[in-house]
Amino acid sequence: MTGCNDIYDACLQALLMTSGQQKMAKCYEDAGAGRYKSRASPSVVDAELRAASDKQQKIVAALTASMEQSPDLRPVLERILLRAVAVQQ
Repeated sequence: MTGCNDIYDACLQALLMTSGQQKMAKCYEDAGAGRYKSRASPSVVDAELRAASDKQQKIVAALTASMEQSPDLRPVLERILLRAVAVQQ
């Protein structure tokens, strides 16, 4: 029965990720169409974006270093790294 639970968990996780991606895409579409009005000034947004980008670069560097130090964890860390890179783009 464990195999069924694993499959169910994987399907549920994929569904939740898809739903989240759809919500995010809708937000981008709304922003692109001008239906979203930012409450923050552009300079605040730029500063926060730079800070978030710096944090993400540190995460990518830590994951890369961890993959080199622990080859047995490489498959799991690569999946995490792929998500971090996908968010970055």
